[in-house]
Parts: sequence; C-alpha cells; structure tokens
Amino acid sequence: FEDASTYQHVLSKIGRGLQDPVRFTLRKGQTPARLAAQMGWAFQADSAAFASVLHDSTLHEDPDIALPTFFSRMLPDTYEFYWDTEPKEVISRIQKVFDQKTRELYQSIPDDKRAMSLEDAIKMASIVEWEAAKDDEKPRIAGLYYNRLRRGMRLQADPTVNYAIGERRRLFYEDYRVRHPFNTYRIKGLPPAPINNPALSSIKAALLPEEHDYLYMVAEPGATGYH
Repeated sequence: FEDASTYQHVLSKIGRGLQDPVRFTLRKGQTPARLAAQMGWAFQADSAAFASVLHDSTLHEDPDIALPTFFSRMLPDTYEFYWDTEPKEVISRIQKVFDQKTRELYQSIPDDKRAMSLEDAIKMASIVEWEAAKDDEKPRIAGLYYNRLRRGMRLQADPTVNYAIGERRRLFYEDYRVRHPFNTYRIKGLPPAPINNPALSSIKAALLPEEHDYLYMVAEPGATGYH
C-alpha cells in the first residue's frame, strides 16, 4: 500500500484479494543452498520447496544440462513476481532469461574469438565470480586462468577449494590438500560443474578473456578489491 492510501482503498484491495508484483533481486555467486534460502525468504513457499525444484530433473527442457549445472543458470538480476508464485514458475522464468541473454551474448561473439564453449565458460565464469570483486578486472583474471589451461597447468583456483570445503573463508595449507573433485589444486582442467551462479559480466569475461601473459596474481594491499 502507498502511504496516502485511504481506508476504503486498503479494505477494497484486501477484500478483492488483489496484490502487486514485488521486485526480487537475485544475487550473484550463490550456491544452491543459498539460492534456495534467498528465494524462500522472498516468496510464500519455503526454502525446502525451492531446493527441491532446483534438483528437479523434469524442470529444464535441455537433456544435456546436468543437474549440478542447473542452478548456475539462475541469472543474477532483478525480477518482478507475485509473492505467492509457485517455486517451479519462479525458477523456470529465471532460467529462460538466462538462456535468452547468454544465447544473445554467445552469438554476438565471432566463432574465432570465443575462448571456449558456453558450458565451459559458465564453469570458468563461476570461478571468476568469486575471485573478482571488480567487474573491470574480470577479463584479466579470466585471461590468467585461460593461460594456465593452455599451458597444461592446474588452475589452482582458491574459489574451487572454498567450494570443496563448503565455506568461503581464508584458506589454510591443509585446505588445499582436501580430496574433492572440484579442488583444482589436485585436479587438472576446469571443475566438473560451476560452483555458483555467475553474472553475465563474468560469462562474457570467460568467453572473451583479456590477452596477456599473466600466470599468477596477488591481492593489492589496502583492500582495493583489485589484484
């Protein structure tokens, strides 16, 4: 209700069961559990209902999309929904926006300019999403990891270790030794699936990484957010 609503307007709206759409902002870099929790807070259904839909293999139409990859297609953006929209409809609409925008992005890049397939770019983008605090540095960080891949080096990406141990925190030496299929300090190549839902800017950076010779990076002192 707006501040200046009259009693008659309020009672009439309630009596007729009318509702206005609410704006829902889906945050980037979320894991499935955090995605479900955020959606459960914003809608009538609880987080368990959204978690169930995120693991529903009948929801998405593309049989080539594996379930561990599905949640990464929840494109960070602001959407309008009714508060009581069913979880399946919420997730389906968000995924359709992802499909449309990533298809447009992918097709806008010439074949000979794309660094990798869209599926691999989403995996790379999810790493860049947790690594880069600044959008303008994303292509540079993607280029660094791309250089490692081309040289046959391990990615050694800290975000994959954070995902493997289930916490986003400062890492210790023993964390890098954890046996997990996503730990890129132990496995070669990209992880088996994305580790979060990356923003479109991260996907673009993975498809069009900056060309340079960097192989290593360290955070700048002073908490600038850059490397």
